[in-house]
Amino acid sequence: MPTVPRILQRSQNLVDLCIRTNRQYKGYRINSALTLDAAFAGGSPMFTVRAGTHFRSPGIRAKRWGRLQESTRGLTRVFYDPQDYVSATIPPEGDIAFLTVEEQLMDNTFLAPGPILVVPAPPFFTSHRPNLTVQGTAPSVVAAANQLPPAGAMHFVLPRYADSANITNTSVNDLAIAFGPGLPEFVVPAGETRLLADGVIHDVFVRGDGGAVTFVMYFALAIGAHE
Repeated sequence: MPTVPRILQRSQNLVDLCIRTNRQYKGYRINSALTLDAAFAGGSPMFTVRAGTHFRSPGIRAKRWGRLQESTRGLTRVFYDPQDYVSATIPPEGDIAFLTVEEQLMDNTFLAPGPILVVPAPPFFTSHRPNLTVQGTAPSVVAAANQLPPAGAMHFVLPRYADSANITNTSVNDLAIAFGPGLPEFVVPAGETRLLADGVIHDVFVRGDGGAVTFVMYFALAIGAHE
């Protein structure tokens, strides 16, 4: 399975991530991007952390944050301040960010970036029912024979589980969506909107049918649910 960090905390000048360590990897390179589309293209590198260790960015160390008291066996922990890595392609503190992870092999080569983790701005987790807007361009990918998400589809992960969603296809081609790697796709036709009023959504796979598809999705997240 590809590596996707879990967000443990998001507060002012702090992103706290946890990765379940896989012994076949030497480390993990964390990339960030301003948009979902830029993250799908790979994003921009921020730092590499050795597997099974505890990483703190310069701003976090200066504040003496991120000192762990509990056991982290089997985990890779990351504490970073987005402002330490801001650039023309990496968002500053206070903006939504889109992260990807590249696994580092023992020969120091890196695998392709994995799924995109959506990291909201700091005030997000102060609400019990925050709303999250995600927009991007689903790549044009041919459907799989079994109707499951095919290789090459865009895969992004929400910071917490959503229990409702509003999905709008803003393109002239159909948008195929699935909410898990083993779940069948459904279609939002060109120019139409679908409201999903009840469910559990965490992973989202999207692709365009017949061409790339632009979309906008609104999610209502349930903080504390399914944790």
